Amino acid sequence: MLGRFVSRFFPSDLLSRKEGQDLAEYGMLAALIAVVVIVALVTVGNSLSVLWGNITTAFAALP
Repeated sequence: MLGRFVSRFFPSDLLSRKEGQDLAEYGMLAALIAVVVIVALVTVGNSLSVLWGNITTAFAALP
């Protein structure tokens, strides 16, 4: 029953294609890279914020 329903709306040559799979894999890879970049930027941003605060404090303490 389900096989007939699927074959009616999706031709068999469409179901056997593999091109879309590559696109999905590239999409997942791009999402993973984006997450890594965001985490790295947040970590570096916090470190730079602390460093900038230390530099500002040191300059404020100068006569």
